[in-house]
Amino acid sequence: MLARRLVCLFLAFGLFYMMGATSAAHPTDAYPGTPYWLVSTAKSVVDEAGGGITKAFNNALEGTGGLVADPSDQSNMASCRRYTSVLNQAARKNRNAMSDGVNLMWEETGLRAWMRGSYGTGENASNVFCRILEYRAGADAQAMSDITTAGMGGVNATQQNAIAFWPTMMSTAKDLRAQYTLKLPADSTTQMLDRWVMLWNVCKVDADGSFKDRAGFKFVGAIEKKPLAGSAAGVVSRKAGGPLASSCEAALTGVDPDGNDTYYVTRGDGDKAKPVVDDSDKTNRRSEIANLALLFDVNTATSGWQQLVFTNGGGNMQQNTAAYRLIDQQHGKSSLGTLSEGFLNGVAGEVNLIVWGLGCGSLQTLSMLVACLAAIGLFLALLLLAVSPDAGRRAVGNALVQMLAWVAGPTVVALFGSLGILFTNIGMTLLGMVDADGNTQGGVLRLLVAAIFLPVLYVKAVKLLCVKVWRIGNPFSLPGLAQLAGFGNAMKRGLTMAAGPRSARACAWRPAARPPWRSAPRAWP
Repeated sequence: MLARRLVCLFLAFGLFYMMGATSAAHPTDAYPGTPYWLVSTAKSVVDEAGGGITKAFNNALEGTGGLVADPSDQSNMASCRRYTSVLNQAARKNRNAMSDGVNLMWEETGLRAWMRGSYGTGENASNVFCRILEYRAGADAQAMSDITTAGMGGVNATQQNAIAFWPTMMSTAKDLRAQYTLKLPADSTTQMLDRWVMLWNVCKVDADGSFKDRAGFKFVGAIEKKPLAGSAAGVVSRKAGGPLASSCEAALTGVDPDGNDTYYVTRGDGDKAKPVVDDSDKTNRRSEIANLALLFDVNTATSGWQQLVFTNGGGNMQQNTAAYRLIDQQHGKSSLGTLSEGFLNGVAGEVNLIVWGLGCGSLQTLSMLVACLAAIGLFLALLLLAVSPDAGRRAVGNALVQMLAWVAGPTVVALFGSLGILFTNIGMTLLGMVDADGNTQGGVLRLLVAAIFLPVLYVKAVKLLCVKVWRIGNPFSLPGLAQLAGFGNAMKRGLTMAAGPRSARACAWRPAARPPWRSAPRAWP
């Protein structure tokens, strides 16, 4: 017995001294033997398991086809829903589960509202919303081409030198120069971006890899324009009013499928890429590139596109009407209603920031802070082990359980956030704001109100279940979070044991029950 106590004494004091010495020598590093190292190691193990489950759940949610990001969208292999899914899957490998959930929640609330306000409802908005966002984010042609090709699932490949990935090259000038004149002014950025978005409105890639023009947008080929090269705006081989498929392929791949000409707006890759500025290269002339850009120029002031979209749209009445609404929304003017919608969009963003960013983020931070304190308590329990081996052994074990409980807290919060995504998406579907294919429907105002109140309603519902049904307490408090992690009782026992055998006996003491015949005082006369 004496030898056992001596071993425990030296072992406990040695570990405690090692913890103090290594912490002092490496105050900012997760050095072996420090509480920070212990918590970091446990966190990496828990994140690998629990975080992997949450990310798999998020990935499965995308696979249902009901979210903004959809890796299986069959309407267009080059759609923005597929593009967004590729971005999510790439980022999911390098971020934690909570960040992944917050990103998906933003897509289902803020991004949906922006899509609806900018491009209207339905499949058309889902097809094109990411392009202008990528431009504003500064994505280069190589990145946009690679992501688009990855989203297509290998059915075909796009080319980074193609005009579809160079929005600022959508100029209709025959040659690019440093100086223009008032009679021949340079194209504005707004004009070039409008042509660029129209290109993505018109073109699509089918599941078999063929390039096509989308129903409702075929009217762009019927708008009379003075061609810069060839027989009409578009590729040389396309006649006025003819099919747009060859022009779409040339725009996305830089190659005319019906001829030998190429339509590369740049030559070379990466930093070595140089713009094509004139017609010196007979197989890749700037005038023909400009002519291709001219095809997608829909001038709302000089063209009768409002009528052409119904007479030459190429789709049924529903598809032609959807195309009309998209272009009208895309070229719409600001009004008082637009300002109010912008204000509500800001409010919705603030609500989601508070609920998912500050709320869940704070719970994550607090749980890790308590986990670090529990790790320090583990080393203090070693001192109890040196004095009382039996009680110390129990204290060490319970302190470990307590630390692991709080390390698991962020994973529980992340799963809670992911379930909130499902709740919000189902709520919007039941309210008629998301259709069966995951496309946005309804008005902007309704969508924004839902984006504000559905996350709050979800939080209230979870709190009600935890307090009234499961009776584990408020899940948005630290004790409630420990209960959700499944270690609440173990934590309490650990704190009791860490306080020492006297405290344990004191906590365990209860006054003896009275005998039945002494349950009430005797009434004397």
